[in-house]
Amino acid sequence: MTPRPLITLEEHSFSSAVPDTLRESYSEQLKHVDNVLAKSTDLGELRRHDMDAGSVTLQVISHAPGLGEHDATACRAANDQLAAAIKAEQTRSSRQGQAQGTGRFTGFAVAPMHDPDEAAAKLRRAVRELGFVGALVDNHCGGTFYDGARYDVWWAAAEELDVPVYLYPTWPSGDMLPRYESNSSRAAAESMASSGMGWHTETGLHVLRLFASGLFDRHRGSRSSSDTWGRRFRLCCRGSRR
Repeated sequence: MTPRPLITLEEHSFSSAVPDTLRESYSEQLKHVDNVLAKSTDLGELRRHDMDAGSVTLQVISHAPGLGEHDATACRAANDQLAAAIKAEQTRSSRQGQAQGTGRFTGFAVAPMHDPDEAAAKLRRAVRELGFVGALVDNHCGGTFYDGARYDVWWAAAEELDVPVYLYPTWPSGDMLPRYESNSSRAAAESMASSGMGWHTETGLHVLRLFASGLFDRHRGSRSSSDTWGRRFRLCCRGSRR
């Protein structure tokens, strides 16, 4: 029996277009996780080697969190860099006798979520011109979720293109961080506000607010995904039914 293909979604890259301020926000991870920067910036042989080791058939590659708060130029450059790598991978695969247009990489777009109109335009370009299969965006932009009326243009674009929007945790904004501060160190608050707890709870709250806002009634064809909090959400729903 032919094994079923293994497709992985939360596969980040780090574009050379990234501003220095964003790179600095990853200083602790870059310091303590061996070879993480080399692996994150690689869109070729090193990535394929790790895929082989994990029996991964296809990666849906996306940019690491934080770029969405920057200008549209940086987002476009990151999307273009990823698209070039995907095309190069397709060329490599075809030379090895695989079907034309196939490869082991595809992409989620990054979008400047501080500007919903520009974000929608970047999504349309990424899907129609670059062949991306959706978008992976930061869970919030400067503390703002995407359930307000100004983001209808974004969700309308995703609905029109029939692609998913993947909500992914990002660093807390200045307004969000005080909620995690107590009689503890600044480092402890930052940890709780990110991977310790905040990434999960804030993403879950965002998902619930999208439903409560009537977004999926206004845009019935819209699709949103979130793995980081999704598992906990299912457990909560299961517990409430009991």
